[in-house]
This record gives sequence, C-alpha cells and structure tokens, in this order.
Amino acid sequence: MKSIKYSILLLGTVLMFLSNGYTQSEWYPQTSCTTTDLFGVWFIDDSTGFVVGGYPDDCILRTTDAGDTWSPQTYPEVGGDGYLEEVCFSDDMNGWIVGQCNTILHTTDGGATWIAQSTENITLSSIFCLDSNTLWIAGNEYYDTTKAIIYYTTNGGDTWIKQQTGLATGFWDVFFSNADTGTAVAGGCVGCVPMDTTGSFIMRTTNGGETWTVQEHYEDLTGLYGVFFTNDSTGIVVGTGGTILRTTNGGETWIEQTNETWPELWNVFFINADTGFVVGGNWSAHNEGIILRTTDGGTTWTEQTIPTEMPLNKVFFINDSTGTAVGNNGTILRTTNGGETWTEYIWPVSNIEEIREPITRIYPNPTNNVLNIEISNAGYQGLEIEILTITGKLIYQKEYRNINAHFVEQLDLSGYTKGIYLVKVRQSNSVYVGKIVVR
Repeated sequence: MKSIKYSILLLGTVLMFLSNGYTQSEWYPQTSCTTTDLFGVWFIDDSTGFVVGGYPDDCILRTTDAGDTWSPQTYPEVGGDGYLEEVCFSDDMNGWIVGQCNTILHTTDGGATWIAQSTENITLSSIFCLDSNTLWIAGNEYYDTTKAIIYYTTNGGDTWIKQQTGLATGFWDVFFSNADTGTAVAGGCVGCVPMDTTGSFIMRTTNGGETWTVQEHYEDLTGLYGVFFTNDSTGIVVGTGGTILRTTNGGETWIEQTNETWPELWNVFFINADTGFVVGGNWSAHNEGIILRTTDGGTTWTEQTIPTEMPLNKVFFINDSTGTAVGNNGTILRTTNGGETWTEYIWPVSNIEEIREPITRIYPNPTNNVLNIEISNAGYQGLEIEILTITGKLIYQKEYRNINAHFVEQLDLSGYTKGIYLVKVRQSNSVYVGKIVVR
C-alpha cells in the first residue's frame, strides 16, 4: 500500500546532515540507504537492532552499539518496488522482514545473513512473530488494495497458509496477544489514488485466524494503521487524522480518545500496561513528525518534544528506558529515559567534491543580515533551497523553476536567532550542504 501512495505523492528527497563532531572541511562517505524512508525497527537486545526501509532504495541497517552507528546489510535482491516494511525477531537468532513485491526475508543467525521465503503475489505491510514457528503476515494482493490478505505459518515460514477475511481493502497491521486471539486493522491511506471509499476496519479472531470477523467499520475514517494489545482485553488502535481508539473488553467496544488535531498516526507500542507511545506525521508534506506518550494505559496522551519534523513510521522499546523511532528521509530517534527526551542520529554526509557540481557559493559567512547563494552553470532545471537548524529542524524552504544559468538568490536572515545553521541546495541529483553562522 505504501508503494501506491508513493507513486502519487510529491516525495521529499534527501535530508543530509553534518555530524556534530565534523567541521565543514571534514566530509565522510555516506551509506547508500541513509536517505531512505524507514518503516520498521526492532532490537534483539540493548545493543543489537535492525531498521528497514523503502523509498528511494530498500535497505536493512544494523547496529551493534545501541544505535551509535548503523551499517547496511546484504540480503537477496528485492524485485520491483520492493520496499521493506517491517521487521520482527522471535528470539536473538530468528527474525523476519516483509515488504512489497512478495518480499519475506528470514534469518537464523541473528541477522548476519538473510534468505528469501515466498508465498503468492502479495504486498506485505505487517508481520507478527508469536514464536520461532508461528507467525502472521498481513497486507493485500499485489497492486490490488481491494483484496486484503493474512497468511500464517507454523513452521517458521517454510510454508504459508492463506487465511480468509473477505475484506475489500488492505491490511496495515496485525497483532496477536496469544496463539488464538488476534486483531488486524485495515483501510485506505491518505493520498492514495484511487482513494479507498470503504472506510476503516478492525477485525478480530479468537481461533488463531481460522475465521476473522469485523468488530468495527468506520465509514468516515480513511484508514487505521497500527494496533497494540497489552493483554487479551486492552488494546489501542491508531490511524488517520490523529485517531486513537481504545478497548478494555477485547474489542467489543472501542472508545475514541481526545483528538488534539494530530496528524496521521502510523504506529503504537506499549512498554507495559500503563506506558505507551504513538508516532506519526504528514507523509504528503514530509512534516508534522510527532511522538505521543501515555502513562495511564492510553486514556490520555501527551505530545513529546522531538528534534525532527520528519514523519515517524515506527517505534520500538527494548526495555522501560530505551526506545527507537524511525521515519522518513533516514530519520532515527533514540531515547534512554523512557521517552522523556529524544535525540536524533545524524548521518555523515557524502564527500562534497562528489556532490557540489554545479559549483555553489554561500556568502558572507558569518552573516548578520543578507546571505547570498550563488550557483554557477546552474542550467535551466529547477532547484530547492532549505535552511535548517543544527538539529535538523526545517525553518526555510523554497523551490525555484526555470532559473538562469547563473543563479543568485539573496536571503534576509536578519530575524534569525544567533547561532549555526545548515544550508542545503538541491538540484537534480546534486546536493550541497553547508554550515553558516548567523551573528
């Protein structure tokens, strides 16, 4: 479903940041997938974790130092728009990744190597690992959002069995509180074309998925995207337009929580019965990134302060203190105090000699008034200029079309707070990132 969405949205491109410890003359190689929109995250233990992503390139990233550094992993080639959507581990050795184009990857050595498993032509948005043998995967038939499907396996993915739901839309997430009891959420997505007109669904099984029944059908909601249960009875569902739904009776009734005009909410995760997190953001505009936190089981939610505006797609906690959230343009956030504060992983940027054609000059630097941005041999294609805080918050953005070969733009920075900023100039496949000082 995300592949359909990305085919019609105006996609944001690369956010490339200077690492805090680097000077402008010290540029370091960038891995090929640090600018990818990241959809899934899982940690095996306090140190070892995995992140998976899709547009513009599918990738698997691995850390062995609690997220201080991330390295791309090798894996079987994914065909077509094979965006990797979600990752889960049943133990420290056995893990699975699912995605578009019938993609199911399996590891039995803790993520050192991955092998492909197969079902039919399906696009997968979610996977749930009950143990090393029993798993469920959910999505829709390949390039057909009107045929929701769920598969399960009892032999670690060697064979997959389709479970019938009869639902005319696509699944976004599936969650099992035990081997028999599971919940799946479905619907369209904001920005999808054609827009799904059947609304959103919550489905429930109490016999391991042999049969699924509709618990709720919300005709006025575009889609429900995330589900999490803290026990067989108490669960949270999140979705379009800041929707948060809560049940305390196994889904017999769902109560909508207070809506503070939040953006789309994509995922929910609970540390324990009381403390949980929701992440989201506006995919269309690549902004409004948000993390919400509850300490009363989901009755009330408080927005957290985070160092990014990028939409966030998934959140995972390995224990009560340590959590990771991932999102668009390679965004990775980390907390070590239970979500009280979040820090962003800053990727090294590419070698400037490889990316600064056409030649870009930014002056004067330092400046206290006007900043000149000059590009020689710019050609006639469009370009975009962005100014960001040193923590990556976007504060200025403008696109220019049909420009002259020699381009000069003057920006008034007289109202900016004194400090260090990043200037990014993007043209075609070239990106220039520079540091300026406002005084």
